[in-house]
Amino acid sequence: GLGLLAGLLLGVGAVFTAQAGDRRVRNPGELEELTGLPLLVVIPRSAFSDETGRKHEDEAFQTLRSVLMSVNVGRPLSTILITSPLNGDGKTMVATRLAVATARAGRDVVLVDADLRRPHVASRLGIDGPLVRPGRGLAGILTNQVSLDEALVDVSLDELSGNGPTIEGRLRVLPGGETPLGPSELLASHRMQELLKKVAEIADVVIIDANSLLSVSDSLPLLGS
Repeated sequence: GLGLLAGLLLGVGAVFTAQAGDRRVRNPGELEELTGLPLLVVIPRSAFSDETGRKHEDEAFQTLRSVLMSVNVGRPLSTILITSPLNGDGKTMVATRLAVATARAGRDVVLVDADLRRPHVASRLGIDGPLVRPGRGLAGILTNQVSLDEALVDVSLDELSGNGPTIEGRLRVLPGGETPLGPSELLASHRMQELLKKVAEIADVVIIDANSLLSVSDSLPLLGS
């Protein structure tokens, strides 16, 4: 009997120890407690698949756009940086679909692919050919090979899948371009800061798809932009 009781106590102790050491976030409430920040919206897991156009997914990104704009009423939101802890977390999907939702709401949007190591914005939006050839995009601007006007690509909202009415908005994309030497130094340069200021002057909202935070340090200088 004593052996059985001791076994039960050891088992219960092991369970509590395992739970205490489990640092995974299992629900939205835990995330809010850890960060001390409000959770804006929960994006369905299905939104991160290759299939698009589901109504409830589009509504999630429309809600995210509305919440971002409403929580910054006193200070108009002009630049949004999208990042994630690790590669493959879906940050590019969030950046592109948020950009589309914002443009569909009648805003002039510029989507900047600042992930110079793994640029995926152009392919996600079906931009290819000479528009993304070496020497163009953000990398081309930062290495003095092309101007901002030459690198920006207009994207037709009518050609993108999605539900709901489209107001007269505009979506332009600044692709990442060919991966340059020293991407961290380029993104931290004064030229990059000046470029972001210039982009903010020609658009209502600038959305930046940046590197994941735990893989490289490229995104850190952009956090204060």
